[in-house]
Amino acid sequence: MGIDLAKGSKITKGELRRLVWEEPIVTLAKRFEVSPNGLAKICDRLDIDRPPKGYWSNPAAHPRPVDAAADPDSDELVEIGGARHGARRRQTRLSLDERKQQIMDRAKELILEEGVHGVSLRGIARQIGISEAQAYNCFDSRTSLLVELTMRELDAFEAQRADTVRRGSDRLSKVILSTLLYLQVAAERGEVTTHLLSLYDVRKEVTRRRRSRRSLLRQRQIQQLVEDRSVPEDRAQAEVALLGHLTLRAGDLVSLGKLSIVEAQQLIMPAIVRTAASSRRGG
Repeated sequence: MGIDLAKGSKITKGELRRLVWEEPIVTLAKRFEVSPNGLAKICDRLDIDRPPKGYWSNPAAHPRPVDAAADPDSDELVEIGGARHGARRRQTRLSLDERKQQIMDRAKELILEEGVHGVSLRGIARQIGISEAQAYNCFDSRTSLLVELTMRELDAFEAQRADTVRRGSDRLSKVILSTLLYLQVAAERGEVTTHLLSLYDVRKEVTRRRRSRRSLLRQRQIQQLVEDRSVPEDRAQAEVALLGHLTLRAGDLVSLGKLSIVEAQQLIMPAIVRTAASSRRGG
């Protein structure tokens, strides 16, 4: 083929892509004098698609990737089996929880940079310098990663909300403080949560996990209205549901940049104050 495939030889990324689709990686690895697994990892690191399982039994039945010329990095030189790939990079050992946090941090950055579609365990593993197997040891699927990231974001807000609400002296001040904080968080980091919850599988699992917690919180709010304000229970249920929906919708619009925090406050604060005042009068 006119290409030197001895160990430590250099070829272009485009040539490697072509070779991977011309003969099985086991055969190609022998010619490079490296292990098949090592060659596969090099391809993964360079985002070079490899033939799927069963491809070589009937190559004509499987589509091949686009021409290497379409890749702007096709002329990049790649060293196969040299010191660069033969020596293992020294990595910092992290605990399982620390590694999970590292992966979620990178996933969050990718969502802000590229959207949810830019997140993959393989890609994140490559970017933070660990193997794909290590990434899957932390999260068994992409959806699992996105669910855990969503829960982390929501739990962080809930902890901050609880701390803020404690500063309120009565129900009205607590509701106002909670609402103002929610809008602020929506503006600062709500975009990530909004993107995550737009995915059906993520939204379904997060809703399932948080259902009992949200139900308990609603019941506590309703009970407080009934006992402290002598509000009829059906009225208390309606008030909690209405204010909750209003605040969540305003937060969504703020996180998407369709409303500023000031505009959202001007829209929902009068409703909150009127509802609370009405509850104080008992109707």
